[in-house]
Amino acid sequence: MTPTMITLEELAWLYRCQRRVWLDAHADPAGRVALTRDAIARRVANHAHATRIVAATGGAAVPDGPWEQRIAATAELARSGAPLLAWGALECQSGATMIHGAPTLLRRTGDADAPDGWSYQAIVVRLHSEATRWDRAYIDALRWLAGTALADGRVADGELWL
Repeated sequence: MTPTMITLEELAWLYRCQRRVWLDAHADPAGRVALTRDAIARRVANHAHATRIVAATGGAAVPDGPWEQRIAATAELARSGAPLLAWGALECQSGATMIHGAPTLLRRTGDADAPDGWSYQAIVVRLHSEATRWDRAYIDALRWLAGTALADGRVADGELWL
């Protein structure tokens, strides 16, 4: 049986608006409207902001490409103990659902209980001045995902960089 795929963005939307998640899954795609110019501009500005922050940190960037390759590259960089990973890709299976997400950064932190002595902290960069409840729900889910995918279930703190 192929697992159902869900992203952390979809989980955040589920918290924000259950009806939208249902419509995204069940409505006729032909009836969808295009994003507004404002929504596109905000998305572009947020990505540009995150890109500038990532460039300033000097973290090891996970190469862009197919999701499976990004998962493998993230796991390899984490196994090698890279101090900072940019644009990582994480996934794990929970029951019949495969959950995946992509933190802006993963920062290695000391963890005395971990076999290698470290785990990874998820960091999300957003371009606004205050964290929304959706941002907090997203980072909490990302913390869980990073702990499950990279740290044998040990969940490290996470950070929102606004």
